[in-house]
Amino acid sequence: MDAERKNAKYTTTPDRIVVAQSGDMAYEYGTSHGAFDEVKSGKHQDFTAAYLRVWKAADGSYKVAAAMFEEEGKR
Repeated sequence: MDAERKNAKYTTTPDRIVVAQSGDMAYEYGTSHGAFDEVKSGKHQDFTAAYLRVWKAADGSYKVAAAMFEEEGKR
């Protein structure tokens, strides 16, 4: 995928992070912004998406168990 894109930049801004009392699960949600140029077409893509990410504790660290991104507005 990255070979098809150049000048790519992505940022993620969490609005909230919640950790379960047990410490074995957590989730976060917020917005993500991405921009890149398509190599084949030369078109510039720029978008903002809302996201939800679920984390699970494993082997002494948190790992992403699930993630969902939904672009805001109409494309």
